[in-house]
Amino acid sequence: MNALNEIEKKLKQVYERHPDVLAKEFVTRDEITEFSDAIRLAMPVVAELLLNSDLTENQFFASGEDVTVVSHLRYLPPYLHSHSFFELVAVKEGICRNYICGNVVELQKGDICMIAPGTEHALGVYSDTAVVMNILIRTSTFANTFRSLLVNRDVLAAFFSHALFEEKSSSYLIFRTQTDQVIQKFLGFLETESENEERYKRRMMNVLFHTLIIMILRKHDSNVLFPPSREQKDDAELVEMMNYIQSHYTDLNLALLADHCGYSERHTSRLIKEFTGMSFSDLIRNLKIHRAAELLSNPELSLSAVLDTAGYTDMSSFYRAFKKEYGVTPIQYRDRMIDSYGRV
Repeated sequence: MNALNEIEKKLKQVYERHPDVLAKEFVTRDEITEFSDAIRLAMPVVAELLLNSDLTENQFFASGEDVTVVSHLRYLPPYLHSHSFFELVAVKEGICRNYICGNVVELQKGDICMIAPGTEHALGVYSDTAVVMNILIRTSTFANTFRSLLVNRDVLAAFFSHALFEEKSSSYLIFRTQTDQVIQKFLGFLETESENEERYKRRMMNVLFHTLIIMILRKHDSNVLFPPSREQKDDAELVEMMNYIQSHYTDLNLALLADHCGYSERHTSRLIKEFTGMSFSDLIRNLKIHRAAELLSNPELSLSAVLDTAGYTDMSSFYRAFKKEYGVTPIQYRDRMIDSYGRV
């Protein structure tokens, strides 16, 4: 168990004397100022953070640094703020409360909350035994890493990417990793690496972060919670719909999907657009063309086998779609892949 540091001990004393004030869902800059004046307590170590509701990268990242780790102070007032970088809130022990996008979310051990830039939130940690990590990532680094993993790969990838990058009302995601020891180990690796000054630290932090994201997506893409939509759809239903599309896109149409989900076609189409940023037809088109590109990297598959597996029935339309997407014909694409990887 991590013992309280001296700052946390002082904050806890304030919390115990004024639990009704510090345990609010969130506090604003003005409230913090009034509260500090009322109890005659200046908190110089955290004052800059508490009195700045719009945090920038320069306040947290050293020159050349892309990823950094900050332990969240226990008993720190839940000040409402946003920042210009991405943040992953990882609960290693205990619980904490996150006020975000107008929702109060209780985060438990194993939960990882991904928060996009510009998203107002306030975190409250009120336990000696709680351990909460804030992993901060420069926007450019997160975008490059996350987009390379997500863009045009599968339905859930589109879901995540849209939520984090394009839909401001869906600017956070919560993964329930529970007791996953691999995830916990990588969180520990990040924390340890952030504290040393050995060579290649920046590169190592980026690699560890990238790997952490891959492990989360690989093992927990079905254990994700999304912000409530305007229609308050259940997360499990939405993920089930996305997984169904992923499994049946080669011969799926909107009518079949709507019938499977028990919705009208119009309602189904609206849900897909809201949560992926694409129409149903564009989503299916992307899934097919990128699956075809993946299959083309295998020189043992004939072109007709690639078309059949990816769900295409017409060679000429496939050629047109592929060249429009990749700028080369399927054969040229395959030749490049063979040259790049030395396959025969």
